Amino acid sequence: MINFKFTGQIPDDLPLDEAASLSDNFVTAFWTLFGPNLKLPHPSTFPASAPPADADAPILIYGAGASAGQYTVQLLKLAGYKNIFAVASAHNHAHLKSLGASHAFDYRSASFVDDILAAAGGKIKTVVDIIAARPSLAAIQKIVGPGSKVAILLPV
Repeated sequence: MINFKFTGQIPDDLPLDEAASLSDNFVTAFWTLFGPNLKLPHPSTFPASAPPADADAPILIYGAGASAGQYTVQLLKLAGYKNIFAVASAHNHAHLKSLGASHAFDYRSASFVDDILAAAGGKIKTVVDIIAARPSLAAIQKIVGPGSKVAILLPV
């Protein structure tokens, strides 16, 4: 069964063929966050009229500079999450913050794992790994603790 709960209105001046082009990276980000993977609570409409109960809990997006990562940051912000940690190259930090990231960390920094743990005040319970490579997985292993949820986007 397909759930059509989340739809968008098409402006009158936008041709249907242009409106139909929704990036698969957006869909991937949406279902990773709110679907059967992480099962984060989401609003009935975006932007959220009220934040979710765990809006202040840090959520880490590793690979936030990639298109799926940018959509993930934006969706979290629109859903009312307030503590969005973005891991990406330093040249992406200003843009990621403009999209809704509250913190940005450069994966090339020797101290970025310690910096993340310090900013979070401890281990992080929710992580999305857009990169899914040995370095990202090794870093995430140090950032999460028991009971954490990690969604890994594997290339197929």
